[in-house]
Formats: sequence, C-alpha cells, structure tokens
Amino acid sequence: MEPSARWCIDGDRIAPGSYSRLIEPTRFLFGCERQLALVVSMISVILVVVAMTWLAAALGVFVWFGALAALRAMAKVDPLLSKVYLRHIRYRSYYPAHATIFAPPPVT
Repeated sequence: MEPSARWCIDGDRIAPGSYSRLIEPTRFLFGCERQLALVVSMISVILVVVAMTWLAAALGVFVWFGALAALRAMAKVDPLLSKVYLRHIRYRSYYPAHATIFAPPPVT
C-alpha cells in the first residue's frame, strides 16, 4: 500500500494531522486519566512533605491509593469521564435537565 493511500477517505485526501481527539488513544497513568493521577499524586506528596509526621505519611499513602482506586474505576466506566463531566457542567444552562413547556428556548 502506498503511503498516500492510507489517508484517502472516499477518494478525498485528508491531512495526516486532522485526526479527531476522539480517535486518539487515551493516555493513562497508573490505570487512570493522566491529569487526575498527577493531581492526586501531587496532593498526597504535598500532604506528606508539609506535615512531616508518620501520621501524615500514612494518611497521604491512604489517600493516594484510595483516590487511584476510585480513578481507575472511573476510567473503566469511561476513559474520558472527567472531560465529559466538565463539558456537561459547561453546557448545563444550555441543555436543561428536564424538558418542560416553561423551559427557555435554546440560544443559537
């Protein structure tokens, strides 16, 4: 197969960089979303370093493992759950939860 044939869809050439983000593989860290795992890790490390006690170290490890377990469960349900949730929050006023006759018309 020639290299230019890989980018043909219905005879039209598309640029190699025009992929949608949805077809790219999601990047995981510790089995969960990368950004959320880094935030949880940073919070746990800050908790341990700032307090500098054995109790804070145990609490930091407990929080880290607990949060990673919850984030892994979220990633199994939907790999992009945090981005979907943030989009849901952003469009909350645009798409009302319940359709009624009193709902304002959508703004276009």
